[in-house]
Amino acid sequence: MGEKEKEQAENSIAAYSEAAKNDLAAIYFKTLFDWGVDQAEAYAAFIRDRANAALEGSPVVRRLDSSIDVYFISAYWKNASQGHNIFFRHTEQGIAVIRILHSSMNSSEHFDA
Repeated sequence: MGEKEKEQAENSIAAYSEAAKNDLAAIYFKTLFDWGVDQAEAYAAFIRDRANAALEGSPVVRRLDSSIDVYFISAYWKNASQGHNIFFRHTEQGIAVIRILHSSMNSSEHFDA
């Protein structure tokens, strides 16, 4: 990575929509109820880290559909069979996280083509 790319990456941000903030809060409280505060804190941090991986250009980022400008990166906790998908758009400042949905949800219901 060249100096210009490094500087852009350092100045990039992951901005969260209100819906994404609500999604993350719901995930946190569900995890808190089921597994306790330590697990809830760790999983919320893990999801934020995955969003940052998307921000940094992770090779595991995929496009949701060729007809819309929405991408996603998966967040599967250690040895889990299910997890969450973090949906975002690229912006001039970095990425805009739109939603954080459970992997079992039909994501196409949440985005317009």
